[in-house]
Amino acid sequence: NPAPATPALAGPSPGAPAAAAPATNGAPLRTAEEDQWIIDLYGRQKGAEVAFIAANECRRLLSADRVTVGEQFGPKVKIQAVSGQQAVSQRSNAIRLLAKLAEQVCATGERLTFTGDTRKFPPQFETLLADYLLESKSRVIIIEPVFGPKPIRPEGEDTPEIERHDNERAPVGVLIVEQISETPLPADVNDRL
Repeated sequence: NPAPATPALAGPSPGAPAAAAPATNGAPLRTAEEDQWIIDLYGRQKGAEVAFIAANECRRLLSADRVTVGEQFGPKVKIQAVSGQQAVSQRSNAIRLLAKLAEQVCATGERLTFTGDTRKFPPQFETLLADYLLESKSRVIIIEPVFGPKPIRPEGEDTPEIERHDNERAPVGVLIVEQISETPLPADVNDRL
């Protein structure tokens, strides 16, 4: 018996035009290639595979030099995948520094965007950011906390206390976008995130 074929992680062959999926209710058009990577992503069962696909496909879709996916476990962040790498060495200086920086960002729950000057950041970010930048040589870094879905409430339980609790959701991870080369990130990168 031949082994079942695994779905390809890549989209159409290079140079082939990507067909756009029809727009619905004013939603932006997605290409068939974008749809395929979403299907591949949801078809995976292991967190490491999902992180690997997400890092590599987000790198391509965002036109960034490097994208990293981190998962939060309590107050700690574990870097699960780095685009272009098959495995992540948790003991490397760059990964440890990036995890510490991601932990600080997750604690605030707000995006961190560095474009050249670390002095505008609070001290807890400035030192960590400067140390990571020395190690990674990144020119631009965006750390976006990722939140899980809102909890589903049974009908009739719409109280102000539940609403307040929903707004205090903790991040489940981070998406880190880096630009190392002098090529700027696309102008709409914030919209793409």
